[in-house]
This record gives sequence, structure tokens and C-alpha cells, in this order.
Amino acid sequence: MKRILICLFALLCAVQGTWATDYVTDVMLIGAGKSINNLKKQYQNEGWTLIDYDLNKGAGGSYIYMHVTYPQVNSYPYLKRSWNAEKKRVDKTVETCTNFTLLDGSNYELYNGWYVVGSNVEYKKCIEIRGDDVNLIVADGMSLNASEAIRIHKDCKLKIYGQRAETGKVYPMPTAVRASASAML
Repeated sequence: MKRILICLFALLCAVQGTWATDYVTDVMLIGAGKSINNLKKQYQNEGWTLIDYDLNKGAGGSYIYMHVTYPQVNSYPYLKRSWNAEKKRVDKTVETCTNFTLLDGSNYELYNGWYVVGSNVEYKKCIEIRGDDVNLIVADGMSLNASEAIRIHKDCKLKIYGQRAETGKVYPMPTAVRASASAML
């Protein structure tokens, strides 16, 4: 029964994404003690994503964690919204970004360009928006958690895009430093 549950869990991980490029390429189960922080960092540096749940919970014995890898993604589709004055509605079109920087929790200053939240990312310090054309794509099912804030400086702009399922999240929402700054959501 436990093997069936693990296989179903791996299958769910494989189909969690909305886009064709979101699939699991490898699955690894590891045994660990209660403190897995060092082990977690080691595997993350090798490109693995930890599914932070003890698969052996309640059964006694060693902790068992699952790690998965996703393929290298060279482009990210996103939804672009525009106002259709004739039909008096917001239209959505799917566009693709091929030149971007993946956010990983270490780049605290964002300048002009495209950035992607391709996994759940947490920032311990404030994220500073310092360009007038900063674009952020939040992949479906992923979240950007800025513990302190996302600060948009004077005369700077941040545009946030979602993907098809519109399930990406940003915490907290950006705030402007001065009234002249703007967030384009």
C-alpha cells in the first residue's frame, strides 16, 4: 500500500504543472534523521527540489523524503492582459519569455529585464525594484514570499504576470516608496 501511495505521489508531482515543460525527470527517495537542513541544501545545489514531507510518518523508523528534478526550462509562457476598448473588456494572450533570470532568493535588487519565479522562493530581506521596466512571471503553483517587502522606488515600475492557471502567488504585494512609483498588476 505504501508503494502505491508513493507512486501516486510521484505521478501527481509529474502532472502538477499546467504547461508541457513542467514535468518531473527524476525522483529520489532518501532516508534522513530529524534534521535534514544540510542534506536539503546539498541536494538543492545539485538541482533537486525537496518535497518537504516525511513519507514514513507514523510508521516508525527513519524519515523518508522525496526529491525531484525538473528539466532545464529555456522559456516561460505567460499571460499578457490588454484593454480592448472596442469590446470594453480585458483580453488575455499567451506570450513567451526566452531571456530571463530565475529568482532564487539571493537577488535582492531587480533592474530592467525579465525575472521568473519558477519554484517557491523566499526572500529574508526587502526586494528593491530599481528599473522602469521590471517584469516578473510567477509560474503556476509557485510563490514568491518577500518576508519584509517588495519596494518599488521612485519612477520605477514592476509588471507581474501569471500563467494559464493563474495560481502563482506573491507575498506581500508590492508597495511604492513614493507616490510617483507604480506597480502594474
